[in-house]
Amino acid sequence: MEVSLNVAVVDQSVPQHKLNLIQDLSASAKAFFRDSSYSSEVETIAISFLLVNSQPGYEDWHKEKSPRYVAFKTVKSRLTGETYDVSKRFDYDIKFSDELIESFSNTSDEESIKIIAEETLASLNKLDKLSKKVKDFDKEKFRADLQKFFGQQMFTR
Repeated sequence: MEVSLNVAVVDQSVPQHKLNLIQDLSASAKAFFRDSSYSSEVETIAISFLLVNSQPGYEDWHKEKSPRYVAFKTVKSRLTGETYDVSKRFDYDIKFSDELIESFSNTSDEESIKIIAEETLASLNKLDKLSKKVKDFDKEKFRADLQKFFGQQMFTR
């Protein structure tokens, strides 16, 4: 199984080294979850972080997208025109509040990881959207493994 942590939208106030921290966490998550399986119908979980401050009048520009499951779909890249297949993938977004973005940006890397961990673990209720299409996802095992992953990340930095 693949678990990826991505930055979908970023504000200029977020330092580059904090974005690199999320990329490093994503690479570590891919390695940690590589041999795990929680369902025969889910191969990828992609969690995207929206790190953009609200601007008066533009609040609707960067909303969280609804959680979505794709059993199989052929997608065409808008940038390259290439087509590729997406299968057994569950995606959802986590939008940080303005205050949380400021905390994430201006604290130690250990505290930033803790913020990512807390927000990710708090967002796992979005996995309930899977139950309509994927009957056998072991949410409790995934939650436990995710907690273990973040625990390891906090002690290895």
